[in-house]
Amino acid sequence: MSLDTSLINKLQSVRIRNKGFKRKAVLPIDQELNYWEYLKLTLGENVFVVKTALGLDIIYLSEVERTEYIHQALYLFKPLLNIDTGITVKSLSNEHVLKDFGNIVKTLSKHPQLFLSSCKKLIQKFNHTQLRTPLSQLLYNCFDSELNALIKVGNIPYASKIETLRTQQEHISLEPKSLSNLTKRYLSNSNHNN
Repeated sequence: MSLDTSLINKLQSVRIRNKGFKRKAVLPIDQELNYWEYLKLTLGENVFVVKTALGLDIIYLSEVERTEYIHQALYLFKPLLNIDTGITVKSLSNEHVLKDFGNIVKTLSKHPQLFLSSCKKLIQKFNHTQLRTPLSQLLYNCFDSELNALIKVGNIPYASKIETLRTQQEHISLEPKSLSNLTKRYLSNSNHNN
């Protein structure tokens, strides 16, 4: 796959949340990795699952929107007693996925403890993928760009702890220049539109 806008054109996401503000996980923690692996087996390697206190974000590359499939697959991994209809599902595509991912990083930065915890989880997840896929490379570039922008303007809680965390735990090879430029272009367009 070429590292140009065709990558952005295939970018899709599904956001799954509990209705209302429930700090109850959409999936049991022990099933998150199984769900991710299942999606990678059925949709291909270009799938990334981000779990937050509010729900799940499933980001993937595909020319075909797979929201309903991803939503229904979730129920394979939920305990029967835990299946309910109190879930909302929202999908995004193209550059809106990158903008949303960047906004998640910015929003989390307003909640210091949650931000620190989320950064640690994302770094672990990026280490796990070893940036083998164009999607993980693209998302890492987005995360890295947003984090660096927040640090630059001094708008990041626990900046020194996050820098230490990145130094000690981030084992990620440098991103391809074209992906970095592509990510920055879409993020800068997002910042101008806000």
